[in-house]
Parts: sequence; C-alpha cells; structure tokens
Amino acid sequence: MPNWVRSLLALIVALTVLRVVEWGVAPSPPAELPSEPPPDLRSWDYIGCYDLEVDPWSFSRYVANSDSADRAVLTAPSRLMLLPDSLDEWGRAHGTRRAAPLSGDHDERLARSLRWFVRADTLWLVWAADATRVGVALFADGDSLIGQALSLRADSAQGTAAAGAWKINCFTLERDRALARPRR
Repeated sequence: MPNWVRSLLALIVALTVLRVVEWGVAPSPPAELPSEPPPDLRSWDYIGCYDLEVDPWSFSRYVANSDSADRAVLTAPSRLMLLPDSLDEWGRAHGTRRAAPLSGDHDERLARSLRWFVRADTLWLVWAADATRVGVALFADGDSLIGQALSLRADSAQGTAAAGAWKINCFTLERDRALARPRR
C-alpha cells in the first residue's frame, strides 16, 4: 500500500476518533421543559384604579412625517379607573367596558373614548380621536401589568412604546401593598 494511502487512512481514523471523543465528552443539551401558557385573565379581578406609564413613542422610519401623529391623543393618563359597566354616555351597551382618566396630561377627548377589555391573557386599553387609534396590551406579571402600546393613524404613522400599570388604592391613590398577615 502506498504511503499516501496509509497517511490518508490514518488521518480519517484520527478525525473519527476525535469526533467520537468530542461527542462522548460534550454535555447533552438541557431538556426543554414544556412551558405552560399564561392563565386567562378574569376581567372582574382588574376593576379599580391603576397607575399607568407609557414610555415615549417611537415611530416607524418609513413614515414621511413622523410628527404627523397627534401627540396629544397619544398621551395616556397617568392614573385611570377601570369601571365595570359597558354603557356609553347615551346608554348604549358595548362589548368593552368604560375606563375613566383620573389624572395626567391627557387629551380631554380621551375621557369619551377610553375603554378596556380582557381577551385570554391580555388586558387591553383602547382609545381613539380623529384619525388616531391607540391600543395598550398589558400582561400580568406578578403584582403589575406590563406590555406594549401601539398607535395607528390614517396617514400610516405607526408608533410603539413600552407600557406598564400598577394597581393603586382609589381613595389614597397609593400602590396597594401586600398584607403582612392574612385577614381572618
């Protein structure tokens, strides 16, 4: 057998042995635990007052004029109350529930159109004025709600912002604290 064939066979055997050793020594990938889907939210658990924070909006770079969105309509109230009724000011029933702004530099038109509803694991706050529509999707995360806000306008201006909400006491306007010991 020629020397070059022996060298080639030795190289193939050496590479095979190295690959087998590497396969035997390398740690196996961790088994993925099946993640449970988040539980569905119950709308009656979320009636009450909340501190709401919506970060500054960032607009798509493909919009010709990102300032075209009405900034006043995009400003969410810093405090709001989620109400249990679904009637509007004329007594008509809706599939969504009313929400009332309590404080913050929000547009007054927001008071008429601010609504909320729960779908699966998401609490939605929605409002509209003129050609602007805003939706805030919030997910339960411990004692708070976190999520994303999206604004759309008829002239294609689309903005996004991070959002969060925390339950507060409607009388004192302070965040609810966990009880030190259970009530009896």
